[in-house]
Amino acid sequence: MSFWSSISFNLAVLMNLLVAFFYPLEGVRGGTLEPHLSALLWAAMFVSLAIVIVLPQPHGIRALIASTILRLIFSVGLEPTLFLLGAFNVCNKVIFLMSFVGNRGTFTRGYKAMIIDVEFLYHLLYLIICILGVFETLLNVIKSVTRNGRSIVLTAVLALILVYLFSIVGYIIFKDDFILNVDRIPNKTLEQSGSVISDFLSGGVCQREGAEENCSAQATLEPVAAMVVEDKERTCDSLLMCIVTEPLFAARVIYDLLFFFMVIIIVLNLIFGVIIDTFADLRSEKQKKEEVLKTTCFICVKDSTEYTGPESYVAEMIREHNLDWFPRMRAMSLVSSDAEGEQNEIRNLQEKLESTMKLVSNLSGQLTELKEQVRYR
Repeated sequence: MSFWSSISFNLAVLMNLLVAFFYPLEGVRGGTLEPHLSALLWAAMFVSLAIVIVLPQPHGIRALIASTILRLIFSVGLEPTLFLLGAFNVCNKVIFLMSFVGNRGTFTRGYKAMIIDVEFLYHLLYLIICILGVFETLLNVIKSVTRNGRSIVLTAVLALILVYLFSIVGYIIFKDDFILNVDRIPNKTLEQSGSVISDFLSGGVCQREGAEENCSAQATLEPVAAMVVEDKERTCDSLLMCIVTEPLFAARVIYDLLFFFMVIIIVLNLIFGVIIDTFADLRSEKQKKEEVLKTTCFICVKDSTEYTGPESYVAEMIREHNLDWFPRMRAMSLVSSDAEGEQNEIRNLQEKLESTMKLVSNLSGQLTELKEQVRYR
């Protein structure tokens, strides 16, 4: 892992940890620390900065980054700090991608080399995902899964229980149907003993013919019989033969149909239905908010827990008993009407100027004609 890649990875891990521990972020805002804690944090920042300047080591840089992030969290809040870290991570990823492409000479090899390079596509996809995360539609897609996460998890647990029950029933009743055909391993001990017996019998055997013994080395004996493999009948080549020969064929059909119907169709459609309904609800809520914002009241659909920059500014002014924030004799509509009036005046002046220019050009033409007439006389 390169230097820029390690920075990007560490920032991504840090941001995910902050979101995991402090979510929801609305309740985490910049506040005032106690004087000794604030002084301790500032001292840690300056000491780590001095260490980095005098003796640049990785541990000093990590301490400086950690103290700076803590100072930002307590000064401006967690959410602005996360936005700053995310913007820095995206910029760092762009720098890393450019250096990666430049070091590999991908630009000189053409676009085909870029498409074939898997690592370049991975880093490019990482950057695209970071950029696309700011779009509201994609956020609604994520919310459609996380908003009713409890229902989806419980439905998945139900599916797991059903699969477990079906597996138990299948193992108890239909265990003979799940036997795999495997290749037999040859028994070397049996083969060696068979070869020894055949050598012994073919070497020399004494046969009795009446009262005489005739021992001959060329005695012909029958060879040792090979292992007989029992051939199995093909009894399930057709549906009728399966019904006749298999006693549990009907039960197996019902078992398979129940599994596909209950698990594949019902449970999966329940999960998909929850996700689709949530996405539809989010879209209808967005449309309703936009309609109320346009037709009824621009402030009625605002979230009660929202605390944006203008609202924090107004809260600070109220805390200081300062009413300059109130738009007395000021309004955006008045500003827009004044701007429209100025534009109309400018347009009228332009029209008058054009008519004056035409009049001047006509007078200059007439004056030229008079001069020519006087000259010829």
